[in-house]
Amino acid sequence: MKDGETPLSGTFACVGTQTSLTFQAGKATFPLKHGQSITIQGIPAGVTYEVTEAEANMDGYEMTSTNATGTIQKDIAATAAFTNTKVPSGTLTVTKTVSGNGVQPADRNKEWGFTVTMKHGETPLEGKFDCEGTQTSLSFNANGHADVRLKHGESITIQGIPAGVTYTVTEDMADLDGFKTTSTGATGTIQEGKAVTAAFTNTKNGDVTGTGEDTGAGTGEDTGAGTPVPQTGDADSPGLWLFLLALSAMGLTAVFLRAKRAPGRRRP
Repeated sequence: MKDGETPLSGTFACVGTQTSLTFQAGKATFPLKHGQSITIQGIPAGVTYEVTEAEANMDGYEMTSTNATGTIQKDIAATAAFTNTKVPSGTLTVTKTVSGNGVQPADRNKEWGFTVTMKHGETPLEGKFDCEGTQTSLSFNANGHADVRLKHGESITIQGIPAGVTYTVTEDMADLDGFKTTSTGATGTIQEGKAVTAAFTNTKNGDVTGTGEDTGAGTGEDTGAGTPVPQTGDADSPGLWLFLLALSAMGLTAVFLRAKRAPGRRRP
């Protein structure tokens, strides 16, 4: 409540579910069950008010209201009436899969963003819905949009969507970073008592082709590999060279000794 542009603060006497209600910075909260009411007394004339339901359009209920905003008139009782009507509903599940032989571990741990848009006729669907999966609830703004993030293998199921609501699910990063994005059920209409699924798959395949070089392996072609080649010796063997050197030395020694023992010739 506001008095002009000034938020109204203070405690006011009440009749109904509680005896008083305190406003701070122009706001106060209170719960009501079916058939209950609360009457706030002593509000100055000229004060403007706005009443909102915190859980509007949740759990398959559709909320309508009358006189939810207005101005307090002297000696006139104003009534803000809220009605929640249970409507036939269905569910929407969004799933994410990452596949392909080019996928890295980081790709499977990455969160992929989605935008879910819902409309009831031409009117964007606004409200908070219970969910199962990666989160327990999901709020749609005044444009009927809600953001979802999913990793590989994860899903979220939005419950209590009124039958007849149309939906569109889009992936924010479709066909990026080498991935090909495909989907089924990305658009449709919620049916009473039915579960619909929008399934998204991102596929990345790497280059699995070889070099094309033919080495002849396994073809029966004789490449000569493994054919023994006769060897005449090993020039790099030090033992062989030492043996030959010793043999030569022995031969020279024998020649020298023989020459020494031979008798010399006399000159005439």
